Amino acid sequence: MKQHFSKKNLFLFILLTIFVFSISNANAQRSEATIRKKASGAYELLIDGQPTFIKGAVGDKGTIRFTAQLREGAYRLFAAGYDKGNHAAFANIPFYVGERNKPVRVLLITGGHDFDKEPFYALMKSLEGITVTEVKHPNAVNMFRPENRNSYDVVLLYDMPDTISEQGKKDFTDCLKAGKGLIVWHHAYCSYQNWPEYQNIVGGRYHQNAWTDDKGVSHPASTYKHDVHLRVKVADPNHPVTKGIQDFNITDETYGNGTVNPDVHVLLSTDDPSASRSMAWTHHYEKAKVITILLGHDNLAWTNPDFVKLLTQAVFWVK
Repeated sequence: MKQHFSKKNLFLFILLTIFVFSISNANAQRSEATIRKKASGAYELLIDGQPTFIKGAVGDKGTIRFTAQLREGAYRLFAAGYDKGNHAAFANIPFYVGERNKPVRVLLITGGHDFDKEPFYALMKSLEGITVTEVKHPNAVNMFRPENRNSYDVVLLYDMPDTISEQGKKDFTDCLKAGKGLIVWHHAYCSYQNWPEYQNIVGGRYHQNAWTDDKGVSHPASTYKHDVHLRVKVADPNHPVTKGIQDFNITDETYGNGTVNPDVHVLLSTDDPSASRSMAWTHHYEKAKVITILLGHDNLAWTNPDFVKLLTQAVFWVK
């Protein structure tokens, strides 16, 4: 927390009112905190007049640093400070306590559609802060069972299976109901053509055959086209998944005439006539965050820095 005081006016003795509480717990704990300078020249933080496990120090640049022995979770620090001239500063600081540098564990599911393995696995290894464990069909759906869910944080579908058993459907949806994040990547959009609930999970559907909607209107089958030079527009630059990404060019396979559910939140779009307008979107299925990304067919996309950033940020957001 940076102080809004000049070094000249910095009072050695700053009164802080601190509320530290879990965002998920409405029962906030309030304590009076005082920073004082000891005879050794170091600064210490007192809570209600007593030394505490939360320690602070004022550095040369007017910075106070705190360390706190708190359980993992989301917290918020409210602070107020003043100097001898009655100048005041206030801060409202959210923060998260967790294991430092703990990677996000991704369960990668493949099978049902081939891909260029060497550059694909190179991409997986390059994702910073992420570890990837691959499982393949037909046994991949076993990982959705309760006894296996603690081994991963995020499910990344890069598969295209035709069928799924009734038990597999239950395990899949139960996993999402339990809150596991899901990324549906490229051709995984085309999976499970005969399972209607999959469209609700994904937020859309690729139609391998002509189809008729619930109003009796006929629609043609979806299409695909390779090596299309696309201009991709960022529909929501403020979302954590697209943060820091501007409109970009990419060479990729496109899907046309697909369904995108009206309740999704679109992140990327394009005006290319060979593609559905929406290229990436988010929504929730039960307790799970879900992101569908239609980009990412081969190495032409996998080496695009905007795509790599998009995929990386998607993993961290759905976690």
